[in-house]
Amino acid sequence: MMADLDPTTPVLVGIATECGPASEPVAADLSAAPSAVEMMIAAARAAGVDSAGVDLGDCTYIAATVGTAAHENPAGAVADALGVTAHTVLADLGVLQTEVVGRAAEAIADGRADVALVVGGEAKRRAQRAEFAGVQLPEPPPASGPPSEHLRPPEAVISRLEIDLGLYQAVQQYAMIENAYRAKLGRTPVDHERALGELYAAFNRVAATNPEAAFAEPMDARAIATPGEGNRPLAYPYNKWHNSQWNVDQAAAVLLCSQGYADRHDIAADRRVYPHAIANSNHVVAMSERADLTSAAGFEEAARAAFAHAGAGPDDLVAAELYSCFPIAVELQRDALGLPAQLASTVTGGMAFAGGPFNNFVFQALGTLIARARAAVDGFVLSTAVSGLHTKQGVGLWSAAPPERGFAHLDVTTAVAARTESRPVVGAVEGPDGFGTVVSYTVVHDRSGPTGTVVLAELEDRSRVLYVDPSIWDTKREWVGETIALGGNDPTVEG
Repeated sequence: MMADLDPTTPVLVGIATECGPASEPVAADLSAAPSAVEMMIAAARAAGVDSAGVDLGDCTYIAATVGTAAHENPAGAVADALGVTAHTVLADLGVLQTEVVGRAAEAIADGRADVALVVGGEAKRRAQRAEFAGVQLPEPPPASGPPSEHLRPPEAVISRLEIDLGLYQAVQQYAMIENAYRAKLGRTPVDHERALGELYAAFNRVAATNPEAAFAEPMDARAIATPGEGNRPLAYPYNKWHNSQWNVDQAAAVLLCSQGYADRHDIAADRRVYPHAIANSNHVVAMSERADLTSAAGFEEAARAAFAHAGAGPDDLVAAELYSCFPIAVELQRDALGLPAQLASTVTGGMAFAGGPFNNFVFQALGTLIARARAAVDGFVLSTAVSGLHTKQGVGLWSAAPPERGFAHLDVTTAVAARTESRPVVGAVEGPDGFGTVVSYTVVHDRSGPTGTVVLAELEDRSRVLYVDPSIWDTKREWVGETIALGGNDPTVEG
């Protein structure tokens, strides 16, 4: 027992993940396979077992994220299955997963709950197999009522123009950020393709050590970087295996309680991992409107605030799991967070190879990350989150060592907004004066091949033009920084 620690200090004492098989035959009995909600329930119960002391009947706060399968109140379904009356929270897409965990820890720190659960889950592979097989799946367990609290993002993360141009797929926008970053580094397109392959080959090697990884088959850097059968191009420079893989059946549960509850119930010290600080930026600027596409001010400010509160720095980290929806997210985080070169970016294999359950990966990855924290005894583990098109950023610092300054749930949105410049964006302009400097671009593909080039260019007055050129640009040359004729079908460089 740690008598000098505030009894309302939140502490993670149980964590569990549930994973369905990655390659179950289509002909399997899909009706017997668990739904996302059923996996959340199983994970919650397993987290209680993992705590070796928490009575889940004492849980009075349960939060859940929205997955691809609609459910009016998954947290309520978990509460009903556990036989508890709880404050239930539904967090929509666009609410940072770090914020969902931070709010649960805050409920404990504020004395509103002694025991809290955060759950998330996805059964998209099951749904996909059922669709292929023509099987009607049974309905998941319902909830007895609506959620007590519904968290919704206050604004859209994508602009009306981006939507009108069909640029609502994440891969298109992340690819444009990636190409701007490549130009910033001064790499050639070919050299950058190679670097991306090497980055994700390292993730693949970690996945090979993770028994829960959904896609652990070995892939080398060349195979990841080269488009082809089984690795089709999506939006240059991204192929399938640069992309988060959400066709998985995975769920997770994070069990928190107060220090006082843990002491009263004799929770062993080796079960306890403390959230020292969780910091989030919710500042929203659409991708095409960002003055600097490669800025990661949200991660810089969130990391600065979290490390300052914890009295720690990047060199105190023993493990990290960086949100890895696309390579550029990893690259920008490493730059912004100032991580030591020897610190790996993943302990799971990341969202391409461990699996990227929709709106749940942060919780899923905590299963492995918390095990590292428990084994380390001291030192910190780092968990990060991204929401939108690299729009919102979150950072969490955890340690088996108790926090000297208690838990802090920090909002750095105002600081990030003060550092972030934006540009007005319009559709394509034409005519004799219709020239602009390329900010970024990507060649977009469907299953039949390339379909066009998305172009973001800046005019002399610093306003921007965003349009889709039906011609296919040469991806082996650098276009970023070139002055081109806008709006036509030929990216002619101005003489």
